Amino acid sequence: MRLFRIIALLITLCASASADTEPTVEQMRQEITYYTALLKQDGGSTRSLNALGFAYHRLQQLDEALDAYTRASAADPTYPLPLNNIGAIRLARRDYLGAEQMFRLALIRDPKYAKAAYNLAVALYHQGKYLEAYREYRNAKKLDPAYVTKRMNEQQSREKLDREINNSPHREELLRELAKEQNAKR
Repeated sequence: MRLFRIIALLITLCASASADTEPTVEQMRQEITYYTALLKQDGGSTRSLNALGFAYHRLQQLDEALDAYTRASAADPTYPLPLNNIGAIRLARRDYLGAEQMFRLALIRDPKYAKAAYNLAVALYHQGKYLEAYREYRNAKKLDPAYVTKRMNEQQSREKLDREINNSPHREELLRELAKEQNAKR
């Protein structure tokens, strides 16, 4: 029965992610090739640099992603997306203060950028700044309720899946399978 619940949770999690279908590794590599060629033609447009960074980011080539995001941010000091993306990498690397700084800079560029507000809440939470985190969460929810609800549902599903896996008698087998899947995506 527990294994069935774990499978059901995985299906739910995959279904929610499939709305934003995950590109394959090969598609990401093709995007890198495409944006690299485009950058040679357009001389480094902000959006092309950010898209290149995003492709690297999804392949977990974080240093290359940071380089592209940094160049994108320098190319257009009004564009908030690269700063949010730099913050996301810092968040993943557990550099919560650095992530907070990037999300705050993104919000200076665009005070209505809900993703940056939500991510700022996460960075603050990880630093133990719970009241500030709550305020930023409320701000993000006010800016884009659908985005925040989606992110919260994904997080709850991941947490529930983690609990089910940890309590499963098939824990080791499931963890090996999940690790294999993650490696295949890279």
